[in-house]
Amino acid sequence: MKVRMGEIGDMVAEMSAAELEREIASPDKLRIWEGTAGWRNLQVAWAPFDTVENTARIAIFGVTPGREQMGNALRAYHKARLCGSDHLAAVRYGKGTGAFSGEMRDTLIRLLDEVSIPRLLGANSSLALWGAQAKQVHFSSVLRWPVFCDQKDKHKILQPLQNYTGGTPSITAQRIFIGMLKNVLVPEILSLPGDCLIAPLGSAAQKAMTYALSGFSGFDRKRLLIGLPHPSGAARDVSSQFLGDPPSHTRTKPLNPAYREDAMRLRRQVEGLIRADQRPTCLASDTSLNMQRQI
Repeated sequence: MKVRMGEIGDMVAEMSAAELEREIASPDKLRIWEGTAGWRNLQVAWAPFDTVENTARIAIFGVTPGREQMGNALRAYHKARLCGSDHLAAVRYGKGTGAFSGEMRDTLIRLLDEVSIPRLLGANSSLALWGAQAKQVHFSSVLRWPVFCDQKDKHKILQPLQNYTGGTPSITAQRIFIGMLKNVLVPEILSLPGDCLIAPLGSAAQKAMTYALSGFSGFDRKRLLIGLPHPSGAARDVSSQFLGDPPSHTRTKPLNPAYREDAMRLRRQVEGLIRADQRPTCLASDTSLNMQRQI
């Protein structure tokens, strides 16, 4: 597939509010790819998450924007275009509004605070990453655009085109996903500053990031912050254990001390950078690689 961002953005700008809501609920004009994986239908839709923050000191990657984040970003983009902003300015506004929006943002702020990210960036709280410190963070996903996938609920009833979580089908086994990882994610990472920390959230994003970077032997692994949970509601118990919250009286599974150990290890890693007053080095960006949109 080929994503012509300016053209699709102009199309969004011309939509009515009602038409935009229909597209968020069930992408048609915004659908940029569709296919199958076994019995599952897969769909990729466009949303304004395309900019790269080239002054970032940390890049935070989820799996893929969910429908809530897609909707928040598109509404903000649409509003900005109606107010006269050009495509790029509207994308920046839409992405800033939609990135890790909803309840997960509060959890993500707590996770980043727990491992001393504000101290690294000279901020009081990770909340500043959506405000005064926005130039120091790059928000993204290993699959940049929203991906939806058929799922079955606990009663084995088909739920069509739900948010893809990165587990089934495997994020490293589908041709469309591999193309997005190699042709979109890798150039994106190489376009970031050489000292920018890379923080994939949750096991699926970490698996995808490791797979995508596997061919770059010179990549400095000190850049990677491996072990941060995904802040989604589905991983709430993992985040709670990572943060050291008191166990809920409703939990049924035993505590896993590895989650809290991950938090302590990542805090030591970040505080080591702070004490050394230096940033990790990495493989210089390959200027021969551009931001392809071919998959």
